[in-house]
Amino acid sequence: KGDDTMKHVTVIIIIFFLSLTGCAIRRNPFNYFSQTHIYRTNDNSILLTFDDGPCENTRIILDMLKENNITAAFFVVGKNAVKYPELVQRIIDEGHYLGSHSYTHPSFLNLSMEEAIEEVTKTEKIIAQYTSLRWFRPPFGELSYEMSRWLEKRNYQIIRWSAGAENAQPGDIVLMHETSHDLKMLPKIIESIKRQLN
Repeated sequence: KGDDTMKHVTVIIIIFFLSLTGCAIRRNPFNYFSQTHIYRTNDNSILLTFDDGPCENTRIILDMLKENNITAAFFVVGKNAVKYPELVQRIIDEGHYLGSHSYTHPSFLNLSMEEAIEEVTKTEKIIAQYTSLRWFRPPFGELSYEMSRWLEKRNYQIIRWSAGAENAQPGDIVLMHETSHDLKMLPKIIESIKRQLN
């Protein structure tokens, strides 16, 4: 009987421990890691990525990339893609990667699951007109465990980043935005990357 009591206590302790760890994982939205989340390139290349477009600055960015024979990735906001379809088409025509950055750029941690899914699916329908690639970058880098799992089931790769523009090294995915500030920095960034890779 003493052994039975000990087994019963042990089972309760194990169940309690599993419950605690499960809660901890769900409270921390950045605790979920898998091959779905990409932080670096798989070789010594440097991938420039541009968030929040398209916008008028996209034209100048594309001109610079074309002049320097650089392939980049553009994570577009759905409502902006609707406004500038000719720039989305140019991104594809000039050989760049096209990914989703949601439809309105909210913090996904402040949305219900239904609202977050709508942000993705609305932009998904737009991007599907141009490419079958399923790349997603969450606004502000914020994503819940549940939403990560949902994206994984829909065959998305979640493209993170490993460096800012000023400290890029071979193998890095570089985070930039289509702002006037980053646009002014871009020529120096391109020169720095070319020096490292040549």
